[in-house]
Parts: sequence; C-alpha cells; structure tokens
Amino acid sequence: MLFKQWNELVEPRHQLDSPVILKNEESLQESPLPQVEIPSTVNFSDYKKIILTTKVMNPLFPKNLLKMEDLGNIETTLLLTESKMTDDEQNHYSWDFNENFPNEFNPSMESATGNNNFSFKFPIYRISSTDTLLISIDENFLKVSPIFLNLISKKLTSSINNDKSSILLLGASDKISNNIKTVTNKNCSINPPEFITGFIGSLLYELLEIGTDNFECIIVPSEGPIGFEKLSLSTMEELINQFFHELGSQMDFKTYYDECHRNWKLEGSATSTQSGLYI
Repeated sequence: MLFKQWNELVEPRHQLDSPVILKNEESLQESPLPQVEIPSTVNFSDYKKIILTTKVMNPLFPKNLLKMEDLGNIETTLLLTESKMTDDEQNHYSWDFNENFPNEFNPSMESATGNNNFSFKFPIYRISSTDTLLISIDENFLKVSPIFLNLISKKLTSSINNDKSSILLLGASDKISNNIKTVTNKNCSINPPEFITGFIGSLLYELLEIGTDNFECIIVPSEGPIGFEKLSLSTMEELINQFFHELGSQMDFKTYYDECHRNWKLEGSATSTQSGLYI
C-alpha cells in the first residue's frame, strides 16, 4: 500500500507575503514592491479573445496542435537590500550556538549587507488559428509570494481592459463543490462558503473592481494547494469538450483529446495518476 502525505504545509487564507523573503520573520516590515513589466510590443486590443489561466490548465493548450507563437514574457522583479542587524538580533540565542551545533550554519552570523533579487518570467502566447492571446502563470505557493501575483493581476487588468477583446479567466479551486462555476459581471454561481483565491481570484477582483463587462470566469473543482492542483477525469472531460470548440474545430477531436489527457498525466495533474492513502 502506498502512503503519502498531502499538503503538509497548510496554506493560510490571509497570508500577505509568503514565503518569507525578509530576514526578520517575526516583524511586519515595510519593503519595496515588485516591479512588473509587460512587453510593449503586445497590443491587447488586437485580439478577439484573451485567456488568462494557470499552469494546471496548460494541457488544454498543446503547442504542437495550436501552432502557438511566443510573443515575449511578463517579467516581475524585486530587489531587497538588507539593513544591518540590530544588537538584539545578533544576540538572538541565549546559549552558545557554535558549542551546541559546531558544524551548522549560524543564521545570526550571516552577512548583514547583502542583496536578495527575486525574478520571475511568465510567457505570452498567440494562438494564430483563432486570433487568441494566452497568458499562463506558474503558481507555486512555496516559491512565489502572493504579492507578485497580485501586482501582475493589477497590471494585466489595466492593460487588457478594452472594448474589442473578450476576456476569459480559467482556474481551479479546492474550495468549491464538485461542479464547474462561472462568474461574470452580472451572474455568479459561487455560493458561500465557496471562494476563489490565488492569481485567478486576484484577477477576478480587479476586473470587478474596475467594472469590466466583457469577461467570463470559469472555475473547476480540484484537490490540493495552489500550484499543485489535481483534476478529476470528469472535470477534464468537460474542459476538453468546451475548449475544443473554444479554440476552433480545425483540429481532429480525438487527437486533441488524447494530447490533453497525455499532458495532464505527464504533469501529474490527474487524480488517477497518483493513487494512495492521504494522511
């Protein structure tokens, strides 16, 4: 029998800056915000549809079948300059650290004048057959702080908001029932205590905040934390059927169907790919 742990680190609902990227983990400190850059060569109003999604949905868009063109990257960077540690921080231990752990690294002896540079890139693709723009963000709550994704969503919504393009948000959540949910500016099938979080949740908030009308949000049920979601086979079937027509029927359905399932299994995003007892 296979035993495996699942979601060892419980993901907090109200964590603003995780993982911790500052030296003093016990103090909420003022720090610079990440900078977000979108390629100036991308004109969002030139496209009929803009799809914003996350990595778990990438198998729905096989590059070899859709003839996708790489238009550049959304880049976000954050440079932190650490200030000199105080005397209290230097004397953090009431006992001799080196005496008790002679071969271990003493965090209080770390150089106090260093720079931490955090940088992430997310690609922008053009699906030429349907004149569609695809932006997929690789979420990972263990590596990427939510502040990066929040600022990307804020920057994106101000850039894509136009009257010529329809906007489609596609995400997953383990906080909804076993039905696909849709949200528009006028209708919402999500009922309390269901909720959306992560990059798609941030995008949805920003679009509703500025009053955008031409958008639709699709949220599917999943298992697991952000960045490690798993989808059921029935959910995959519904997504494949919907997006086959969404992306144009020039493709052979069976080829598209098989490719999507193959990619999901390769990425380990299908609930059937890793069977076992969750403890």
